[in-house]
Amino acid sequence: MYRIGGVYIALAIEMKDHIVLFEGGPQNEARSQAIIAEARKVIPNKPIRYSILTHHHFDHSSGLSAVVGEGITIITHENNKAFLMKALSAPRTLAPDAIAKSGKKPVIDTVQERKILTDGTRTIEIYHVRGLPHAEGMLVAYLPKEKILAYADMFNAPAADTPVPNPPVVGTQVFVANVVDQLKLDFDTTVSVHAPTPDRNYTKAEILKSLGRSN
Repeated sequence: MYRIGGVYIALAIEMKDHIVLFEGGPQNEARSQAIIAEARKVIPNKPIRYSILTHHHFDHSSGLSAVVGEGITIITHENNKAFLMKALSAPRTLAPDAIAKSGKKPVIDTVQERKILTDGTRTIEIYHVRGLPHAEGMLVAYLPKEKILAYADMFNAPAADTPVPNPPVVGTQVFVANVVDQLKLDFDTTVSVHAPTPDRNYTKAEILKSLGRSN
């Protein structure tokens, strides 16, 4: 697995015969094309088959024209399919983008609560996070073998010496209630689409500590 840096972080996950992107279409078409190019550079000779979209907000989906133009299937929550199909199928009348240039149609695969991608050697589990004020239909990706969980727009954990906020951060509470308490996902490290300053990956222990918890 490769972490592709930038203002918005993406992941390129190597499977046996293909690549899966996590958040492959953020910001704009140029940024998405850069992510796709970097994924192909670090994992050569394998096609990119899927791009997981965390949620529908414009700053996470405005580059999807590049994803569609490459014939990559978008994985998103089922709530987003109708909107995305309409938006990505509409005529490009002002300026041709990657969709118009390629002539390709959007292909969208949906998640209701859980979806598993596997090739027999590596597994990616995709989950819907319920009850999040930021957006309905938020998805996270979990790699059980590596114990890594990737997410977007739910929280940034405070510095280690910061007192526990009162009240606790809502996004952190919802994240923990879903992935720790309900789903009981056994992760050690998280990767956030929005990198903190300084840039690093949070551990599960840090996230729990920010809520005044140890487990």
